[in-house]
Amino acid sequence: MELVRELIKCNLFKDGNVQIVALCDNVSEAIDRFVKQYPQFADVPRYTSYDEMLANAKTIGFTWVMIASTNNVHYEQICKAMDAGLHVWTEKPVAIKEEHLHGIEEKARKNNVNVVVGYVLRHAPFYQKIAEMVKRIGKIGSVYMNETTSPWHGFFIFGDWRRFEEIGGPMLLEKCCHDMDMFLRVTGLIPIRVSSFGANNFFTQRNAFLFEKNPELFCSGLLNDKSVNAFTSKKTAYDTQTVMMRCSNGALATFSFCALSHDKSRVMEIYGAYGTIKADLIKGTIEVSSHCDYTEHNDGIVESVTMGRQNCHGNADGYNMNNLCKVVVESGEDDHENYDDSRGAVVSALLSLAADRSAKIDGVPVNCDWWTPEELAAAEVFEKDNIGWIVEYVEKADAEHMDTLTKICSKFPITASDSDKLNRYTSVSEMVSCINAATTAAASEAAAAAKFYARLAGGV
Repeated sequence: MELVRELIKCNLFKDGNVQIVALCDNVSEAIDRFVKQYPQFADVPRYTSYDEMLANAKTIGFTWVMIASTNNVHYEQICKAMDAGLHVWTEKPVAIKEEHLHGIEEKARKNNVNVVVGYVLRHAPFYQKIAEMVKRIGKIGSVYMNETTSPWHGFFIFGDWRRFEEIGGPMLLEKCCHDMDMFLRVTGLIPIRVSSFGANNFFTQRNAFLFEKNPELFCSGLLNDKSVNAFTSKKTAYDTQTVMMRCSNGALATFSFCALSHDKSRVMEIYGAYGTIKADLIKGTIEVSSHCDYTEHNDGIVESVTMGRQNCHGNADGYNMNNLCKVVVESGEDDHENYDDSRGAVVSALLSLAADRSAKIDGVPVNCDWWTPEELAAAEVFEKDNIGWIVEYVEKADAEHMDTLTKICSKFPITASDSDKLNRYTSVSEMVSCINAATTAAASEAAAAAKFYARLAGGV
């Protein structure tokens, strides 16, 4: 019912285009509590059987199903809805077993329905801004990400059903698939091999004294249920984990999760050939630095964005629900390709499961063999686009800058011993003419090289 509450909070029922016409929960008391809080839904049909509700879809007249059940039944409920010809909006993840993930996309196509997954960070302006900035830092060579949860948040997670992998799936899937999803979408990188280590280092019996000493610290959140002590409860999910990835372009990436930290955090740092992006979601800050602009008197920061303090969802819950309503209103019988995003949900889940599989065998690397040839090719195009900004940057340089480059060309001839990206040229003069053309991918490389040599000469 939390999803419906968010829709109500966002006032998304005001124009009547989207309506809640049925409620379903296997615990009838949960529906009763919800209706008591929101009496406008008192006359809406109620069901404790999901199958019975689907059987009455045509009678009631609904075309979409919102799924927010425990993770272990998502796949079954999604499939039943698709078989009934219904579109689906579901909480992440779409499934907790790898064999189930591969069938979601084909079933959606076969039934010509949309499967939209609640990856809320996709709608966060914070990450959308990072995605714009990535094009400015050149070929990505390294990525670092982390997520930590505050004491009450970690206590909540390891005090409810999410602590059991057989219900919620591995913690990388249940909690951190948001981060895997953002890593894939923002960087455009394709992980081909992954390794991971996991442990239970925090919510353990030996640390139970922390709760006894300060119970309010751990029960101050949204759901301060003290009936289950996260320190003493049985659990099968890791509360700390580190992931290492090798990508198709040679880039390396790491992600670290810790369920108990004084301060919550979600950090992403992207290191490119020409610059660096450092982003802190909770603080709402993003900095882009350029290696070309760095000196001993200048830190090289070329853009700094402050969006204000964010929650762990990037203040995007409202955007997420608005997107849901937009899709519900605009999607028709022939709109499957326009709105279905099941593939993105599937690959981020596959990555999370592959990493966890590695952790279960003490970090032995696991191959990421689910990528299609089209996706591998798209990653190459994405990477080439990321160096395109250099061309634009140099094109805007003034005449004096271009004269400087021309003057120093004789001082720095490029030989075969230089990098493979530069050895196609014999002098900076040749590179300058290539910059002026600025029409090919080679121009991007030439521009970067020319500016580098200009820095060496002290000309700019």
